[in-house]
Amino acid sequence: MKKRIFASILAVIMMLSVVAFVPAFAVEENPDAIVISAADVTVPANASVADVTVSVSNVPATGIASVRFNVKVEGALIASADPAELPDGGYAQVGPTELSSSDGVNFMWVDITTGISADTDLVTFHVTVPSGALCGAEYAVIVTLSEDPQDFTALDGATDVPATAANGKITLTPA
Repeated sequence: MKKRIFASILAVIMMLSVVAFVPAFAVEENPDAIVISAADVTVPANASVADVTVSVSNVPATGIASVRFNVKVEGALIASADPAELPDGGYAQVGPTELSSSDGVNFMWVDITTGISADTDLVTFHVTVPSGALCGAEYAVIVTLSEDPQDFTALDGATDVPATAANGKITLTPA
């Protein structure tokens, strides 16, 4: 009996010691990183299109001059996209382009002259809702960042800016 109690106490102590170390190994978000995020959107189940806006936030005071990312919607197709109106000297490419992945739409924004200096909507994607989609269905909107750190550049055109992505979703509600 004493052995069981001792073994139980020892097991609890070991579990607590392991749990105490878990936060030390957790991956921390970079608080200085810009965030490219897709919005969560709710549309009626009988809708034919859902508009999903992708924006940049946590822009550093120095501004950013370029951003490149890919967006795909699992289970639905992106029919078209409208880039935001950019400052003078800026341009946008909305794909698919030669830079696009095979399963998404690539969007690139570059403006070396003016840059983005505040949270900004970058593009609105018009997603075709599958016909016959049922109320409660959800479609994940996946944002994938370019793997080239030079695709996220500060306004000086030389400094790389760290970036993270935040996914969104489209949810169908009663009509």
